[in-house]
Amino acid sequence: ADDELHAAFSLLAWPVPDGLVGERLSEDELAAVFPPGDAPGRGRVTAKRLLDYPIMLPRSGSAIKSAADEFFAAAGQPARVALESGDPFLLRCLVASGFGAAILPRSLTRREGPRVEVRGLKPAVRLPVMLLWREGRRMSPAARAFIEFVRRESG
Repeated sequence: ADDELHAAFSLLAWPVPDGLVGERLSEDELAAVFPPGDAPGRGRVTAKRLLDYPIMLPRSGSAIKSAADEFFAAAGQPARVALESGDPFLLRCLVASGFGAAILPRSLTRREGPRVEVRGLKPAVRLPVMLLWREGRRMSPAARAFIEFVRRESG
């Protein structure tokens, strides 16, 4: 939106902002992430169950934080947010070291990194993965080629 990038991948918890064009590529599920050996049982976890843990979330204003806030609010359970960070991988590292639990995109938990235990949320929370670019912007040939490549590869 600030005209700093030609195109960007983003999770969205709200409609595409004015002045941007977006294409939905897929979706990602949010998951609760716990230190190894500290996840509650098997299966999905509720907001109430997560109250037993200090919660770490991506920074305010992010789609993940907004969706997590809605998840807790819908259950009437305000989260005990211990920490926010703009770096979700840092949150995964802090979870692995026992600092608390986090809500992160499931795709991040599948990447190489410190071992964590993952549980889906109940009810499930999914966010669209979008490719965004400025509406009406004159694109460089490289940016146009990138967008076309992503369109072809995402099916």
